[in-house]
Amino acid sequence: MSRGPHPDDAQLFSAASLPILRRAAEEVSWLLGRGYSPETAIAAAGNHHQLALRQRVAVARSCSSDEARARRLVKRVASVHAAGKPLQVDGFNLVIALEVALAGGVLVRGREGALRDLAGLRGTYRVADTTRPALSLVGLLLERHPPSSMHWLLDRRVSNSGRLKSLVQDVGSGWSFPVTVELVPDPDPVLARLDWVVTADAMILERCGSWVNLASEVIAAHVPAAWVIDLAV
Repeated sequence: MSRGPHPDDAQLFSAASLPILRRAAEEVSWLLGRGYSPETAIAAAGNHHQLALRQRVAVARSCSSDEARARRLVKRVASVHAAGKPLQVDGFNLVIALEVALAGGVLVRGREGALRDLAGLRGTYRVADTTRPALSLVGLLLERHPPSSMHWLLDRRVSNSGRLKSLVQDVGSGWSFPVTVELVPDPDPVLARLDWVVTADAMILERCGSWVNLASEVIAAHVPAAWVIDLAV
């Protein structure tokens, strides 16, 4: 997967295109709130506004119903308030968002504030030259208000998950709080049962007890020039 921008992104997400994308996002969120499936809502708005595939992905990852947005916001906790708590990390989700930010790729902000990339994991991952810097930024932010521990869950089905595990352990060994990494068959159902979850995955946000919008906080603090598109309405 590429962390940097797609060759067409400058055109697809230009200033001129954003009002159209925001209108499409508004329509999709409205439809979701009235019981339409995400697939139907995206198809309807995408066809109406003649959106390209990457534009449709961006709209889809930014949208939610008003009810879902409210549920997620109630459970969102700032990292400062997670000090002394045991963070549970959706590892690939966090790292890839930070890698994309550092590489100049596009991130979209969801209505609950979470940042999401457009590539998706799809079972394949390669450690990049931005991976170690991305992990270092996590520690830099959390050392201000350290958690009691940080437990990373990585999907063992994804290629190079073992390499990322070793890198997280190496970088995390220099932090003031304990860092553990576990390879599991599927992190999502595990994280969905927990509190103090670090993720931007919409399905986990719907089911977990509380979540920390850590990628967004790290990027705001340390990658202020990141290409973040806000379509939320």
